[in-house]
Amino acid sequence: MAEDIRTMENTKGIMAFEKHFQKPYCIIMDSEYCSMGRMIAIAACKQKGYAYHDTISLLKLGEDRLSMDELSMFEDKLRQKRLTQDQMLMMPEFPKIKDVFDQAIKSALAQGPCLIHDRANKQLVASLGYNCLRVMIYAEDMDDKLIRARLSPLYKQVLDDELLKIKIKEEDNIRANYHQACSNMEWGIKENYDLCLNSDVLGQSYEISLDNRWS
Repeated sequence: MAEDIRTMENTKGIMAFEKHFQKPYCIIMDSEYCSMGRMIAIAACKQKGYAYHDTISLLKLGEDRLSMDELSMFEDKLRQKRLTQDQMLMMPEFPKIKDVFDQAIKSALAQGPCLIHDRANKQLVASLGYNCLRVMIYAEDMDDKLIRARLSPLYKQVLDDELLKIKIKEEDNIRANYHQACSNMEWGIKENYDLCLNSDVLGQSYEISLDNRWS
């Protein structure tokens, strides 16, 4: 039956109708490769006063316990296909790599409100007593993804579109596999996030305006 909410009594103060919003201490952002996730993250952090952390900055917080070469060799094993959590946990390098990033995330959180791209999960952040917002950035236009991929030093020499599509999928496999090993929530599934954003609708504007209640 249709309701006319304009005739409802004043609901002020009734908890069933009110929501009390609190600025998230930590934004956990996952993104598909070439969806502009990191660009969006940096723009959002600049506007809202969050520190930005990704793999590079977290490795620096890891006190040189893990080199980029070590991480790259590990990630090469994650490229070809999606792995189960059990398969990830059986990898001999995984415990050290996870511990390095987990400790770095703890350090980042201790420094103040922050956005962490790609390496954090709600279970870890919540267990440390911080509230968080889970965000997924995705893009549907493969032609745009191909253009962005060719701007990367990693793939600027890949001229074949079909091969480049494979490389994009491999980058997503790396992100999904690591996430799967650290969380019971599957990477990229929209229902597992508080906010999902299709970056195709943003065009080339990086002036991302987040909700005013975060001010």
